[in-house]
This record gives sequence, C-alpha cells and structure tokens, in this order.
Amino acid sequence: MSQPRSSYAVGTGLFIVLGFAALAYLATQTSSVANVHQGDSYIVDTQFTNIGALKERAPVKIAGVRVGQVQSITLMPGHEVADVKLSIDKSYDKIPQDSVATIFTSGLLGDQYVGIQYGSAKQALAAGGTLARTKSTEPLEEMLGKFFGAGNVVDNVGGSYTVKADFTNVGSLSVGAPVKMAGVVIGSVQSVRADPVKLNAQVVLAIDKRYDRIPDDSAAAVFTSGLLGDQDVGIQYGSAKQAVVAGGTLARTKSTEPLEEMLGKFFGAGNVVDNVGGSYTVKADFTNVGSLSVGAPVKMAGVVIGSVQSVRADPVKLNAQVVLAIDKRYNTIPDDSAAAVFTSGLIGTQYVAIQPGGSPDMLKDGDEMILTQSAMQLEDLIGKFLVNGSPSDKKAADTGKSSDTPAGKH
Repeated sequence: MSQPRSSYAVGTGLFIVLGFAALAYLATQTSSVANVHQGDSYIVDTQFTNIGALKERAPVKIAGVRVGQVQSITLMPGHEVADVKLSIDKSYDKIPQDSVATIFTSGLLGDQYVGIQYGSAKQALAAGGTLARTKSTEPLEEMLGKFFGAGNVVDNVGGSYTVKADFTNVGSLSVGAPVKMAGVVIGSVQSVRADPVKLNAQVVLAIDKRYDRIPDDSAAAVFTSGLLGDQDVGIQYGSAKQAVVAGGTLARTKSTEPLEEMLGKFFGAGNVVDNVGGSYTVKADFTNVGSLSVGAPVKMAGVVIGSVQSVRADPVKLNAQVVLAIDKRYNTIPDDSAAAVFTSGLIGTQYVAIQPGGSPDMLKDGDEMILTQSAMQLEDLIGKFLVNGSPSDKKAADTGKSSDTPAGKH
C-alpha cells in the first residue's frame, strides 16, 4: 500500500511544480505567444514620448497579427523621447512609410506591444527607415480621468495646432480636458492661465490638424459633463468662410456658470439664452423691483433674450435703476417698448418681461426704457382682492344683483 501512495505523492508534487513553471513562463510572455517571430528581419526606428511598461522582445503587430518584436529601447540623449527600434519580419516589407505606430496594452497581465496601422503612402518603409507618426502610451491617471470625464479621446496621431480663447470664468476646467465639436472630441486643453491685465482666463486649445476648417467666428463654451462633473470646451461652428489659423483666437466665447447661478435659473423664470454673440445694455427705472436680482432672465413673448446685469438704488430719484443685458440678435426692439417685473418659477423668482411697442426707432446700446411696471407686492395683491371682492361678487355688483338673490327677484 505504501508504494502507490508514494507514487501518488510524487505525481502530485510534479504536477504542482509543472503548474508553477507554466505560470512563470506565461508571466514573462505577452498575449500573443502563438505568433512567434521567425526568419530574416529588418529594423525600423520609432520615437515615443511615453512607452509605459513596453519591454524589449514585446510583440509588434499589424491587424492583431505578430509581425516582429521590439529590438531595443533607449532614451535619446538631451531629449525626453524614447528611441524604440522594431525588428520586423522581411515577409512584411510593404508597410507604407506614413503608417502609424501605437503602444497598446493587452494580455492577462496588461503587457504592452506596438501596433502598426497602415497608412496610404505608395512608398514602402525601407530598412533603417523611421515611422514618424507615433502615439505613445497613456498613464493610468489620464485614462481614468478620460473614462470618468467627458467622453472618448481623439486619436490625434497626425499632430495638432493651437488656438486661443478667453473666458471670464473657466470653473474647474483643467489642462487635458477634452475639446469637442458636435459631441466628438477633436482636441484637448493645452493650458489655462489667468491674465493679470484683462482679469480673465486665457485658455489654449490643441486641436487635431484634421479639423483645420473651423470658421473663425465659431464660438467656444465651457460645459460640464461626465460622471464626476468634469468640464470640457465645446466649439459651435460659425458661418465665416475664413478658417481660424494656428495661433489664432476664437473671439466668441461663453464662460462656465457657477452652480448658484445655474440653480437659480433652474428654479427661476425659464431657460437661459445662449448668448455667445455678445449683448447690448439698456436701462430701466422701477419704483419697486421686489426680489429681482442680478442674473435674472429678461424675456420677450416668454422667450429669454437676456439677463439683468445690475440692480441698484438711486439716492436722488429714490427708485431702482436696473441695467438689462440683451442678446445682440434681438436688436429690433422698438424704443417705446415697456418693461415689467413679473414673478414666476417654482420658488417665485422674478424676471423682467419686455412688451414691444410700435415705434419705428429701435433700442440701442445705452438707451433707457421709459415705460416700466414695477413688481407687485403680495400685500398689494391681497389688499386688492379684499377690496374688490371675488370675481363672482364683482360680476354681481356690475349687474346690480346680489350673488345669492335669485334671478328676477329684488
């Protein structure tokens, strides 16, 4: 009985040893162990700004098929660039010279390899040549930030150009945030800094060169999105025939809104006008503005056309002077129009409503609206209701009949 048990123990021990040996072997390999490099090869050169955990002998793939391996990795003297030499099987000697080399991550242990995406050039890459178009690996922090942030990242392997944009408020916009157009990422924020002279934020946008036909009157706005409320820059196309050039400026911008203002508008008097084309201001005096505050909407026919820029008391006239900022698209408002303070919204916030007049002359920047109607106080409304009575009482009084007297009897 002892012999079989001894043989069983030896077999079990051998199986365990072989299992550990197999795991150790797999740990030193990448995911494509089946496609082993064979035959003669030629060397091509590539440079990456970040190689991550790429190692020598890591696979080189085309369309998922192994065509070679990484021969060497060295840091270029005086540069923050890694020089990577690729050994490619000679049977794959028709790789277009404008092809793109990218570092990808795969496999059980997250090993990295170089993937080559074919270009369209007719001339093939020669031995000793260089793959100039490359895309480096991304640090884990950046990938997580983009996953929890504002969408996918543009595959910018063709280079980029920069444009500038000034904002009065960028909120929590940070370097590396996406730049989007129609919801598609076309670049990223390169830098964000405060201008001590203009007292605003100067933002530099790095945009993929494939998107080099953006009209120079396009508008840039700071938006909030993503799981963690990250911010991005959205570009809305203009109509100009001339495109914004590298180093140029997007003059039309819309800054981010503080949370307090967004909540106020949500609980207030309606949606906000998308004022990216600028505004003009007009003045209006009211004997009572109630709880009207800065940022409250200005409406015409129920549509928001601007906002209240300032509210202050006049120590001479003893009234309230209100400045209204109106979108320039609404520049045909007659100068005899009336402005009234109304109450609406879930929590009874107030706004300014404009009722157009009939004058042939239009309001211009800096004009004053003469016809105004002040806010109605709750006490006044209750007083009028108590004095005038209910609508049914008023109707009965107008016909000379009591509301509880049968018709035809006095």
